[in-house]
Amino acid sequence: MKPCCPRSRRRTVEEGVERVRVDTHQASALAESALLIAYKLGGKEEIAHGLRAKGNALYASGDSKGAVHHHDQALQIYFELGNEKEAGRTISTLIQPLILMGEYERAFQIFGARPGNLH
Repeated sequence: MKPCCPRSRRRTVEEGVERVRVDTHQASALAESALLIAYKLGGKEEIAHGLRAKGNALYASGDSKGAVHHHDQALQIYFELGNEKEAGRTISTLIQPLILMGEYERAFQIFGARPGNLH
């Protein structure tokens, strides 16, 4: 398998996700590598995956603002691509750093929840 094929890029991102639970510095480095590869090759979905992985690593290391920045970018790309599944996954990772930053209204807005419309 070539090192820059989509499967390899996806695996790099997945390894970063797994490393978040063990070593946040290594997870951040893996996510950054995946992101650089995705930017170089120009795959929008891969870029979004890399942005989300980097956001997850930043969140795990306590950088909520950086996490939100990267998750916002990933979410925008997923919406542009019409990828609802990955947009939903990104929304779920975006909520916690927003709450930690005290941005409750934005968290409610992104999630779409309001009192009275929870069924």
